[in-house]
Amino acid sequence: MSEQIWNLSDNKIVWKVKSGQIHLDDVEMSGLYSDYIVSYGIREDGSLHLARWCYYPTLRTIPNNTHATYFVKITQNDIPQIVKNDCVVTEYPIEFIFDGTLTVISDTKQGFRVKRCLFPASNSRCCIELVTVSAINLLS
Repeated sequence: MSEQIWNLSDNKIVWKVKSGQIHLDDVEMSGLYSDYIVSYGIREDGSLHLARWCYYPTLRTIPNNTHATYFVKITQNDIPQIVKNDCVVTEYPIEFIFDGTLTVISDTKQGFRVKRCLFPASNSRCCIELVTVSAINLLS
């Protein structure tokens, strides 16, 4: 039997990552004009796995055929990378939170924290990823 990794906390689904955990998952979120499918998790080396597919149901190449929906696949190599001292930063997730949006909180070996919040726009044709980088409080 597999280990339960998700827990409910304050109306949110939370996965607090334990050392050595390896797990991949998918979530689909829908806005009014776009859908966002996100594949996320932890690779064998503990680093963040994140791939995104943005679907636009109103942009079909064949009317009334959902398989003809226009979409864009976005991988880690397609987005701007966080760089410090000319080296690409690797993120190591510590927590995943789902409350209608997917939030990924990761630490880095360079001493800062990265928070990614992914969601489809509720009223326009786009998928959004907000990235926040902050210093880790080493005294706590």
